[in-house]
Amino acid sequence: MNQRNLETLKHFIRFCKKELDIQSLPKISFIKDKSFVETYRSFGEYNPNEMSIRVFITGRNLADVCRSLAHELVHHRQHELGLIYNTAGETGTEIEHAANSIAGIIMREYGRLNL
Repeated sequence: MNQRNLETLKHFIRFCKKELDIQSLPKISFIKDKSFVETYRSFGEYNPNEMSIRVFITGRNLADVCRSLAHELVHHRQHELGLIYNTAGETGTEIEHAANSIAGIIMREYGRLNL
């Protein structure tokens, strides 16, 4: 990932922190190894036990990386609010639906303000 994209990601993370009222940011890692996607069957992961986020970046559009990042940051905020439980991230749960919709709203607002 080039320096310009890294700066955009830093700016986007600060934006998400403010929009989501995140109290303390988790550790965020950007993963290049495709085995991550093969293992987790996902482009991103939030680990509430480690308070960490991992997002796969290889071959992905910056906006797509940001969307995954926003989704996982929503999960982090849900954790701060005590809403995360063992199966919260499974498809179809209220927690997962909320992360999807809020990440979409964040993307639209970020685009409106910054593009």
